[in-house]
Amino acid sequence: MPPTIPLIHLVTWAAMRCEFTYEMSPQLMRRITWRILVRRYRLFFVASFAFLLAAGEGYLRGDSGSSPYLLCVAGYIPLIFLVQYFRAVRILARNPDRLVTVQFDPETISFQTEQVSTTIKWVRFKRLWNCPEALVLFGYHPAVFWLLPIGPLGEDGRLFVEDQIRSHGGKVI
Repeated sequence: MPPTIPLIHLVTWAAMRCEFTYEMSPQLMRRITWRILVRRYRLFFVASFAFLLAAGEGYLRGDSGSSPYLLCVAGYIPLIFLVQYFRAVRILARNPDRLVTVQFDPETISFQTEQVSTTIKWVRFKRLWNCPEALVLFGYHPAVFWLLPIGPLGEDGRLFVEDQIRSHGGKVI
């Protein structure tokens, strides 16, 4: 288990730096969406690769009966993934409201844009994924996530968020 920050340090960080604003750039949205889909569908990629190997092996043996079907399945799985990726990126890119203000307190985290304000209790987050460019917070529904870019958050902020997720029963991955 990774080391946690002492409670005094957490309270100090939360008191000194309880708010920051970042821009939800299209590049960040694309990278995070790609990472989420790859993590979520990696077993499908393995299955697709297995179908491709089976089709290739059948083709090399001269078996033309099942090879075309296996090739169709092997091509269809990545196609579904790409359609979901481009759909998600298109939906996120249409949002003109890209400045997000994040506020912390011991029991909640708030996300605010010009159009929407959301306050969520830490206990509602079930998973946190550590990506190189952002922390990805997941609630009860796997398709809904919130981003905290590492740059404006800083190392102390990242450790604070990880500790909050763990202390409220969530998993840090």
